[in-house]
Amino acid sequence: MNPEPVSDFGWYFHRAVEISQGKGYSSGGTPTGYWPVGYSAFLGALFFIFGPSLYVGKMANVILYMGILFLAYRLARRLFKSEITGRITLAILSFYPNHIAYCSLLASEILFLFLLLCAVNLLAVETPRVSKAILSGIMFGLGCLVKPQSVFLPAIFFGATLTKRIREKTLRETLIFFLIAYASVALTLLPWEIRNYRRFEHFVFVTTYGGINLFIGNNPYATGSYTVNEKMEEMLEGAPNEYERDRKAGALALEYIKQHPSRIVKLLPRKLYYLYYKDVEGIDWNERGIESTQTRSIMFFERFKILAQGYYMFIMTASLFGILVFLGKKSYRARFPASSTVGLSVISYFTIVGLVFFGHARFHFPIVPWVTMYLGALVDTSLTSR
Repeated sequence: MNPEPVSDFGWYFHRAVEISQGKGYSSGGTPTGYWPVGYSAFLGALFFIFGPSLYVGKMANVILYMGILFLAYRLARRLFKSEITGRITLAILSFYPNHIAYCSLLASEILFLFLLLCAVNLLAVETPRVSKAILSGIMFGLGCLVKPQSVFLPAIFFGATLTKRIREKTLRETLIFFLIAYASVALTLLPWEIRNYRRFEHFVFVTTYGGINLFIGNNPYATGSYTVNEKMEEMLEGAPNEYERDRKAGALALEYIKQHPSRIVKLLPRKLYYLYYKDVEGIDWNERGIESTQTRSIMFFERFKILAQGYYMFIMTASLFGILVFLGKKSYRARFPASSTVGLSVISYFTIVGLVFFGHARFHFPIVPWVTMYLGALVDTSLTSR
């Protein structure tokens, strides 16, 4: 498919072109911090080398996703000590329809997942090494520039392996390892944080969009999904710049949460639903980016959505069953090492992020490889028990 970049993807593309031309991260000539810089900077580097081309960005997606396949296979095999689990994870992701659709979009999801899996592969080592801690921190830092919520992921992995390290009496070495990784994260982010401070004269963690995202999910007109209307825009009027607008949005969201806790709790099931109810948004964005009224194209998209949703529902249902069995049967958990619980922490973390902000199908993109690992583990157990 050859869709034009629309919405967020249009922003990434145009900012990348400006970066490749030496204009910096700006909008209309004004330096900005709106939306994380990471993906636009990545595209900008490619455009600087090869020229501004949609084809270049899409080919980069294909190459990155090939890397994702290898890294997911390697990680599943390592965490579960199971070749079968690794191969099933690889097979499921190789034919994953919505991820395939994302390869023709200039979206940040594929780059982020690649960086995340790189970082975790470097963390998931039996013997901690300083070099791997530094490289992992760099990967996590670059991931933060693409999606800032990844800043807590090293701590998530540390917590997930804490019991194992205490039992093995390697807690001290592991703690040093993770502190070095976080120092590497901080140093990776430092140049961008200095730039933001000079631009806005305040500390801004990566982007001026965090407070707005919190406001979208927590306000009188919130629906649990991405919803923006005129009344919400009126509530943010009067802010002199994007920093103040983001700060005002965050303050309004926190105030609303404090004053209406029951309403926030009632929104949680909706946020969870919108986070996981479908997996065809990559196809939707392809469709929106192609201006065509041809019946053949419309029929293709509709059929591809049915295929993608069916594939997703089957994988998610089977994987959820695998997770429930994993949690419910001690003998099943004993079949795998303690590191096999790491995926549950990652799934839980990204789910919590969706519940705090708002639910959207794009938010579960980085969860998919971790979910499929538990389906692979279920199949492995079933085969070996025969």
